[in-house]
Amino acid sequence: GSSTSRPRLPLTLYLETINENVFLRWEFDSGYFSQSVVQELSQAFSRVLNKLAESPVVPAPFRLHEASNAQMMGLAKESEAPWRALWNTYVPDPTHSHFFHGGGTSLKALLFLKALKETQDLNVPPAAFFRTPNWETIGRYAALSTSRQDLFWELQSGEGPEPKEDWYFPPIMGLGLVFNTYPKPNGHRSIAFNYPASLGEQTPYDSIEGLADLLLAAYQSMGPLPRSIGQVVAYSMGGIVAFEVIKRLEQAGTIVESLVIWDKPAQKFAPLPSESITTLRPALTALVEQLTEDDQERVEAVSTLLKHENLIEQYHQQGKVHCPIHVYHCPDGFDPQTMEDWQEFSSESVTFESIATEHDEIPAYWQKKGAVNR
Repeated sequence: GSSTSRPRLPLTLYLETINENVFLRWEFDSGYFSQSVVQELSQAFSRVLNKLAESPVVPAPFRLHEASNAQMMGLAKESEAPWRALWNTYVPDPTHSHFFHGGGTSLKALLFLKALKETQDLNVPPAAFFRTPNWETIGRYAALSTSRQDLFWELQSGEGPEPKEDWYFPPIMGLGLVFNTYPKPNGHRSIAFNYPASLGEQTPYDSIEGLADLLLAAYQSMGPLPRSIGQVVAYSMGGIVAFEVIKRLEQAGTIVESLVIWDKPAQKFAPLPSESITTLRPALTALVEQLTEDDQERVEAVSTLLKHENLIEQYHQQGKVHCPIHVYHCPDGFDPQTMEDWQEFSSESVTFESIATEHDEIPAYWQKKGAVNR
């Protein structure tokens, strides 16, 4: 393969010839295409090739996250799950689905998680397990451990054996492909994350912190964390998701060079007790109308946005990251004071810059302006 950077697209077809056979291999983003549509495309393309060539065509379509779905279905019977043998070792009453209610202790929990990682290559973040120490949490991360490439997307491959990585976190719609048009540094590997609810999954994360744990586990299901990340770019809601991810990266020893935030205030105050939001803001309602074509799509989009709206409302920002932060904000957007509150959340420099565009037009603005170079 070439060492030059290449973009990743929502639908990619690879043609491979082995001996006398022609193999079709499809990679696709389930946020854009369903497996049935790709199957139809594959069959149609196979018929065309069969007419043009004498070699037999062997289609091999696949969905990036079908292995994890199959694994999740397989874990419906927890008694058959491979991690249950270790659970039985560390929990005095192994029939209980809650680690501590079954007699487990904090020390045994840490030993259990260490054993999972060493014997089954199953990485469950301690913070996530201690929040909900039950079979459901282990099953969720067991499903992630197979392959969760649907939760992140390589927008651009890098150059060399260890290219510098940049990470991208999307706004409330939750699809990383919003960064497709963002000018990316040459030679860097560019990783954009997707939020599970935006893919139509009923993933049981109930906090921004839980979402950060899921995204990191998804990345680690495909390989180790990088030793360093050049730039983390975060759009709106992505700002607080990225903040939590960077805290975890730094705890794991990964160096992050900078965090770039597009128009998202800090959230330093604890949220007031309130009922869950059940109605979208007018701006989000208008966005749903623009981006959806039928009633079913609208229902799914509203469900995703309401979930993320409630996560934002419930979030209380705490701690610090140890990288510079640069905040770009729109002049007619959020309260400027809440933007300046970011100064409290980094041990390094925090700078601010007003940009002459509206919140929803930020991707188009950066496409014209060029990549941030910080």
